[in-house]
Amino acid sequence: MKRVICLILTLIAVLNCLTLSGFAAGTGVSAKITSITAADPDTKNVTVARFQSRKLYISVLPKGAENNVSWSVADKSVAVVSQDGTVTGKNVGNTTVTVTSTDGSKKSVTYKVTVTARKDGNSLSTDSCTVVNTQKTAYPYGQLCKDIKGLKQKYPYIFDYVSLGTSYDNRQIFELIIGNKNSKNKIFVQATVHAREYINSVLVMKQAEALCENYYSGTYRGKYYSELLENCCFYIIPMSNPDGVSISIYGADGIRDDALRSKVVKMCNKYGSGKRSYYTLWKANARGVDLNRNWDCNWATSKNTVNYACSSGYKGPSAFSEKETKILKNEVETLQPKTVISYHSNGSYIYWDFIQTGTLQRKCSDLFNVVKGLTGYYSAENPSAHGYDTSELSPCFGDWVAQVKKTPTLTIETGRVSCPIPAKYFSTIWNENKHVLPAVSYFVLNDTAINISSLTTGSKSFSLTAKQVEAKNFTYQVEYSEYPNFKNAGYVEFESNVGSLKISSLKANQKYFVRIRTVKKYGITKIYGKWSAVKTVQTKK
Repeated sequence: MKRVICLILTLIAVLNCLTLSGFAAGTGVSAKITSITAADPDTKNVTVARFQSRKLYISVLPKGAENNVSWSVADKSVAVVSQDGTVTGKNVGNTTVTVTSTDGSKKSVTYKVTVTARKDGNSLSTDSCTVVNTQKTAYPYGQLCKDIKGLKQKYPYIFDYVSLGTSYDNRQIFELIIGNKNSKNKIFVQATVHAREYINSVLVMKQAEALCENYYSGTYRGKYYSELLENCCFYIIPMSNPDGVSISIYGADGIRDDALRSKVVKMCNKYGSGKRSYYTLWKANARGVDLNRNWDCNWATSKNTVNYACSSGYKGPSAFSEKETKILKNEVETLQPKTVISYHSNGSYIYWDFIQTGTLQRKCSDLFNVVKGLTGYYSAENPSAHGYDTSELSPCFGDWVAQVKKTPTLTIETGRVSCPIPAKYFSTIWNENKHVLPAVSYFVLNDTAINISSLTTGSKSFSLTAKQVEAKNFTYQVEYSEYPNFKNAGYVEFESNVGSLKISSLKANQKYFVRIRTVKKYGITKIYGKWSAVKTVQTKK
């Protein structure tokens, strides 16, 4: 009997303990909220543009009580707020948004919300970009690691990163992630596959910081970064060759593994007469393989390589022989990005013509013209147009992306002086490239494949069905005309979630030319995509 009584008393004590502690979420027993705070204190003063949305993050104690809150807005004519804390601007003005506990604990947090008019054109500010230091020429791996952690700490809800693997000298190859991870509109960016070109690691890190810092305030062609990034995601490898960078900056002492360091020293003694400058100009990885010559596009036939390990030009014992190359290859094949950007130096020109054809060539050409307009960089020559045997060209990453993976890509060569490019030239490179990533995302979203999947004729009418697009909140615009040049055309718009449209009150027995494009609406502002291929239909009586 005593044992039974003790067991009952023990159970009562456990239940009391669980009740007092909240017994976590989902068990039916919960403690009252003890505090609600803004997860980022800076967001207690929130600015959004008309029709722009911003999620407000809160910290609730005890954990498990996050759902016991309610969001409200003081003036619904200025802004609205959803129950997940997303505030959306409606009209210019000021209001407040309050999150309040619903369990009787009377805890709350109030945000001041300012809704502004929308901005046109391109805008970003680097005044508060304090993480990435662009004033030093050298940008070693250790500084990269420090900066990545700094960005994660400063922008925890916008910025993320992962390690894709390690180099031969056991350095992490990091990938930065900015945007909607669930989006199919993935954009892959990589820099510094050639070691001495590490100024491009500084560049893409600064681009990443600018995206985060200007997430809600920056614009490209009137489209806010947050609106771009809710529909796409950047995957950025800022330093594809960290071992090589260490050699370029520190010489053989930059390699920690004894066997690897010994091989690097032997290469320098044999091909560089033991001079420090041989290390400074290093392009390869720690094994002496040029990572931009290690791809299976023209690998077997290329004559623009050497057959021995050294600081540059060696294509390796086989295509994809190197750990770093395999990481890039696997990530491209896993992500299946809509666009790939590679940063190299130098020359201030852009490779875009990789002997591709058709739609792929058109997309690469269109993207080149966008980036050329921002940077002023010119087009690299088309090898076939100059009589080169293209099978003998270098087995480079960009050629592999375009020719093998059939993906739009650019290789952007920054700077006009020899590598390593001194820090004093960074401001020029930055001003040329600061809008490139927003521009690429804009291009991807507005180059979304949209086509007429069917046209059905009717009495003085026709019906149209369009393929859905992946991005959110698109409208379709249909243009139709009796003339192939769309003279005196009619226009009709309909929402993408409808997917079909009937156009009536037309002429009987008349042939019509029809095309469609996407439209992204922000209040009275509209951003148009590219027209689809033209189709024809003839109405009935």
